[in-house]
Amino acid sequence: MQKESDTISLQLPFPFSRSIAVNYAKLDSDYIVILTGPRRTILQTCPFLTINGKLYRALPLEFQQAAVLMTGKYGAEHVAHYFAEKESNAYRIFPYSGKVGLAEAVRLAYDDIASKYLDELGVNGLQIEFRKKTARFLSSFLKPGMSVLEIGCSNAGEFKDAHLPGLHVEYHCVDVSPMALQRASSLSGIPASRFALWDYGIFQTEGKYDLIFSTFGALDTMTLKDIRAVLARNLKPGGILVGTVLNRLSIMDFIMSAISGNLVHAVNRINGNMDPESSRYPMHVFCRSPEQFVKDLGLEVLEFRGISLLKPPYNFERANSILSKFPGLDKMDELLSRKRFFSRFCEYTCFAARYGGNEFT
Repeated sequence: MQKESDTISLQLPFPFSRSIAVNYAKLDSDYIVILTGPRRTILQTCPFLTINGKLYRALPLEFQQAAVLMTGKYGAEHVAHYFAEKESNAYRIFPYSGKVGLAEAVRLAYDDIASKYLDELGVNGLQIEFRKKTARFLSSFLKPGMSVLEIGCSNAGEFKDAHLPGLHVEYHCVDVSPMALQRASSLSGIPASRFALWDYGIFQTEGKYDLIFSTFGALDTMTLKDIRAVLARNLKPGGILVGTVLNRLSIMDFIMSAISGNLVHAVNRINGNMDPESSRYPMHVFCRSPEQFVKDLGLEVLEFRGISLLKPPYNFERANSILSKFPGLDKMDELLSRKRFFSRFCEYTCFAARYGGNEFT
């Protein structure tokens, strides 16, 4: 009789793109797992996964139920040593027999992420402030009759705020979440025909655009190679890319990471890669140097402008609430963030860059 393996490999789909080796117990055809530390919530964010090429779905399980099953396999000493209830989440992973395949199952996960994000976007003061700033930044590059493509629509609020009456800009948007597209159309009043589903591949639209716009999300999850390919297929020669970069060197994030004891997050940010296990983001994101990012894309810099040099990241709501009471902080933050030198130390940097007509490499 073949001995049962001690671990299985959980394969999370793109854009999570992770392989997690875990101890497990079996319950009929289901797997029982306990995830610990920073990665304990990842199966709540992305509940669909594959094991040995087969599609599964994860649902939360009471810790004590999982602990009993794990004890039966590994022993009480092992469970007591490696799994602490307050720092662990238990899951039951079962074969997914729904009518949809992996792509559609992952789309459901995207919808869940988008729903939580849009709900937070409506109430988080710093997020609202960020988008007002990017809307103002975008407005300075919109010209009459332009064609504009937004990658990752959020609630389409930035374009709506930036688009002045009389410009007659032709707007289209792509997003990975069907729910996000529906909500963006409903909230913005922009016809649903202007929104299209993006499969996270290298899409190509019917025509090329004068300006491509993407902030706080899509560009941070894409490799440089994929961004180049998307621009080559969809941006006109001489066209403009307006977006945001999640800075590698965010001063306030480093300070708050030190205060909260999350030094792994700070190190990962400096290294340019942040995973859900140690960050506030629900999926893997890239942190970059704005100047190097634009250079690597082969674009001509038009403008850099920082966002939030003196304020903690948006998830530190209590700290932001306290700092907001200091007179003059907002003006000082705005003044310093606009300076190119300081912009690289902000939470985000807005950039505008022109494609000169050469092939992307």
